[in-house]
Amino acid sequence: MWDSSPRKQRGGKLNAKVTDAHVAYLLDRIDENCYLALDEMVDALEPRFEVTVSRQTIKHHIDGRMYTIKKTHCDSNYRNLPENRILCRDFIVDLLAYKSEGKQIFYVDETNFDLWCSRSRDRSLKGKRAVDKNTASKGSNIHVIACISEKGLAYSERNFGSFTSENCNKFFRRLLTHIARTTRHDNVVTRGRQHPLTHQHRRRVRRGTVRGR
Repeated sequence: MWDSSPRKQRGGKLNAKVTDAHVAYLLDRIDENCYLALDEMVDALEPRFEVTVSRQTIKHHIDGRMYTIKKTHCDSNYRNLPENRILCRDFIVDLLAYKSEGKQIFYVDETNFDLWCSRSRDRSLKGKRAVDKNTASKGSNIHVIACISEKGLAYSERNFGSFTSENCNKFFRRLLTHIARTTRHDNVVTRGRQHPLTHQHRRRVRRGTVRGR
């Protein structure tokens, strides 16, 4: 008696390296951070699912879910969330209470100026384009961070380059040392939340107020 071999299944989805679970994970990451690049998606899959794929493969699956490139829109609705309003209210209440006690308030903020400039028109041989081959090299930024009080400018610094967390920590050390010569300071207060004056918190504070006596 002759037995026929089992018939193979037709149609359906073939075995794929990138599964629906992988794509769903990436889409969740994109919804959380729309700036996520293809390289970052590849790096996100490898440690979690032990899957190594190319950027083009990721792009193919993302495009298949109708995710497209478009102009970024900044959503500022989070500022009006109830919990953020409560934090702002508590900050103002504490600030007014400190001022009523006669404490001097020092405000700290920072900004930077882009010094890079270039021309959009330049010379080249007739019939050939004027090509800028050094577009990747940008000029340095000048960074300014200052501390003011009701009496005026208390302390300021300016330097070239980016203002990292390490630089911020060093700045607050110099700032607090300078203020301590004439004013006894209690702690550092950020907008919406108060921190004790510790090394860890000073390192994280980028802009806020210094309360002094």
